[in-house]
Amino acid sequence: MKILFLNLLILFIPIINALSIENKQYIYKDQNPSLAVADKGNIITKILDRLSFEISGTNVILIPIFQNNKDLGSSYGIMPIAAINSGKEENPINFVIAPSYHRNEKLGDTFSYRHYYFPNNKSIVMGRISSSSRAQREAIFWYYRSIGDIKIDLSAYNYKDPKYSFYGYGPDSSKSDKVNYLFLNKGIDTTFSFPFSKKIRASYSLSYYTKSIENGIFSDISIKDAWPQDYDKAHSKSDFLTNKLAISLDTTDHPFLPKLGNLLSFSFLHSAKPYSDYSYSLYSLESKKYYNYGKGRYVTAVRYLLEWQTGEKLPFYENRMMGESSGMRMAGEGRFNDRAKFLATIEQRMTLSKHKLMKFLSELEFTPFLDIGTVAPSLNDLKINKLKYGPGASFRLILRPHIVATSDIAFGSEGYNFLIKVGYPF
Repeated sequence: MKILFLNLLILFIPIINALSIENKQYIYKDQNPSLAVADKGNIITKILDRLSFEISGTNVILIPIFQNNKDLGSSYGIMPIAAINSGKEENPINFVIAPSYHRNEKLGDTFSYRHYYFPNNKSIVMGRISSSSRAQREAIFWYYRSIGDIKIDLSAYNYKDPKYSFYGYGPDSSKSDKVNYLFLNKGIDTTFSFPFSKKIRASYSLSYYTKSIENGIFSDISIKDAWPQDYDKAHSKSDFLTNKLAISLDTTDHPFLPKLGNLLSFSFLHSAKPYSDYSYSLYSLESKKYYNYGKGRYVTAVRYLLEWQTGEKLPFYENRMMGESSGMRMAGEGRFNDRAKFLATIEQRMTLSKHKLMKFLSELEFTPFLDIGTVAPSLNDLKINKLKYGPGASFRLILRPHIVATSDIAFGSEGYNFLIKVGYPF
């Protein structure tokens, strides 16, 4: 545990590092589609041009979908992304529409629709719905707005997700104990963020959500039979009302697609009866650092995350998880599960090409990465000899100023995992 805290300390030392005015000006232009300079005539820009076209004044780019996911197997399909121009130089895109279809060997046919609305350069409204032939359903609404120095983040969601599995607890849980389950989750999150100073911000989040599980659709044995006590606790619908306070030191240059700066944050979440079915607390300490080289072409991104729970023992789905979407890309969803978690990730983001596409600045990135982490029943039980390692690489299409489509392949003790998703991991 001392070694893990030493690593955190080493990362925090340069958190106040200053960047030159010249580099800041260049990065600002690089982030702004109306000011950035695109590459000329290389093979990557020609491929992007081939994938894009115009229909009645609307720009469209076709993104092929192919992945071989550890939990769901292989998928293939297509996602057209259509950008509707506003005619305004300061905010050239009003809407982005991204329907998709893909066929999966376990879920069958999946139809999805994504709608992004950009009322101005400080606001985003997003809606997403998705439905599969078997079990999977999803509906999400998200609203983000910056009003002066105040930031508002609202979301509502309701989904059934059949790809999660439970393996037991701790870093030594066995892959042979894997049992699939259907995860049901619906709720509302609200966050308000305000400044204490130019670089220090505080935020308050109020969340209400309901969770439960059902037997999965992929396993030969049901989770009810394999883990009867854990199933009984998780199957009963549980309500949670949580309050979260956070303070952060933030010098990053962009809220979603950073290329330089630092973020150091500490948060405290609390849930208490009778408003929730469980009384517990969650502590989180996180650091992000973005080192920039080559005038924006190369970014070394580093993240450390330490989380731990206290209070009542929760249903296993509410523990700290480490898997595909929670920091360990080589592993399946929910692979490692316990009450404390340590995670470290380093990425070397390299811009291969920049290209003006649909009024966006389109970038293609190649990113080798390494995920490192472990879980434990308590903070003091985190052990360096229990760390898991997941190297890999990503290809990313970035449509600045807001959107990232990424394809990851990762390796490690869990084998390999290949997945496609939207957004940076941090």
